[in-house]
This record gives sequence, structure tokens and C-alpha cells, in this order.
Amino acid sequence: MKPLPSEITSKINKLKKMMTDCNASPSEEALGRMADLCISILGALSRSAYKLTWASLQTTLGNFLHELGVLTRQSETLVRSANAYRAALFAFAEEDAAYPWAQTQNNLGVMLSRLGEMIGNPNCFDQALDAFGAALEVFVKDDFPIEWAGTKTNMGNTLESVGTSVGDVASLRRAQTAYKEALEVATRKSAPLQWAKTLTNLARRLIIAQPDADCDEFEGGEKILRRLVVSCGDAAVVFDLVEEALNEIPRLIKML
Repeated sequence: MKPLPSEITSKINKLKKMMTDCNASPSEEALGRMADLCISILGALSRSAYKLTWASLQTTLGNFLHELGVLTRQSETLVRSANAYRAALFAFAEEDAAYPWAQTQNNLGVMLSRLGEMIGNPNCFDQALDAFGAALEVFVKDDFPIEWAGTKTNMGNTLESVGTSVGDVASLRRAQTAYKEALEVATRKSAPLQWAKTLTNLARRLIIAQPDADCDEFEGGEKILRRLVVSCGDAAVVFDLVEEALNEIPRLIKML
């Protein structure tokens, strides 16, 4: 692939610096500025001549709009995010770029699940599950175990959203299965943060078990969370994550 024009390279470097300066929690203003810069770069970049770079920038734009839409709770921004992701998917597919294509499918699925929660549209959940299924066609367990586990966790989250929104016990059971499958691969040693997040999700799922379940499920969920606090107390990020889940127990009890 031929080198990028110098003005494009300069803008991309500026975008990277903005992303670094924002750390892990960019503000609404920062996300807006980064999205605008991304759009400016895409407007000046030839899709046909620099297809993979163009597709990667579309995915990056989708990520910015995704975060911005969640932060501002604007469904229109999430729809723009979906459009950016889908534009990237077409370009990645044309170049047979399987890995970034699967990553973008996974991102699209997470965004659609959040959009479904925001606007109460079950079709969004269906589309999200389709996107995760597409990602898993590339993220095969034996070849990409961590990516496979992460996608399974995201699928579990969406299934849990479906189950809790419409009272579908089958979806909740499928969510539980997806979390357990993910935990077979994403272990504390291989992917500690992902392991903790998935185990926390499983525990929360057990805590808010449907009325047909016995109390052992609730007790199992609480025990999982408390074991996590003990085993991961030395990891500040994981500890905070689990403590947040534990703090929700009183509210979740009222939902039973």
C-alpha cells in the first residue's frame, strides 16, 4: 500500500495524541472533537486507494460515536455509530481482512445491544446477536481463545438484556451458559480482568434469577462475588468492579 499523504498522516497523529490525552474516560466534548476530526480525515481520504486505513478509521469513528451516544443517551448518535461500523465492515470484507472485520462485528453487537436497551427495541438485540455470531465465525475458540471468550461474554450480556426486558427465562439460561463457556477460556491467569468481569456478570445473572429458580441460584451468585473480593483484593480495578456489583445486591433482592 502506498504511503498516506502527509496531511492525512499529520491528522491521524493528532487524533492518536487526542486519544492518549483522554486516557480511559474521555469527556463528551473530547469525544465530539475526536469524532469530528475522524470525519474530517475520512472526507479527505480516498476509500479506494487506502481501503484498510479508511475502514479502520470508520471503526474508530464508530467507537467514538458509540461512547458519545452512551454518555449522552442519544439514540441518534448510536445509529450513526452503527452506520460507521457497517461501512467499515463492507471495506474489510472487500479486502478479506478477517480479524478487524470480526472485531468490528463485535463492537457493532455491543453498540446494538446498548441501543436496544436505550430505545426498548427487541430488533436491536436480534441484530446484536447476529453480529456476535458473525464475529465467532472468525474468532474460533482454538485460534483466538480470548477474543472468542470476550465475544461469548458480550453475547451473554445481550441475552441477559433480552431475558430481563421481556421476562424470557430461556434467554437468561442461554446467557448463563454463554458466561460459563467464556470462563472456560478466560481464566484468572490468562485474562484476569475479563475473567472477573465475566464472573461478575454470571453472579449478577444468578442473583436476579427468575422466580422459577430456587434460592440456591441467588446464594451461588452472592458467593461468587464474595470469593472474587477475596481472591482479587490485590487488584484495584477488579476489586472496584466486584465491590460495585456487591453494592447492588440490596436493589437486586427487591427485584426477585
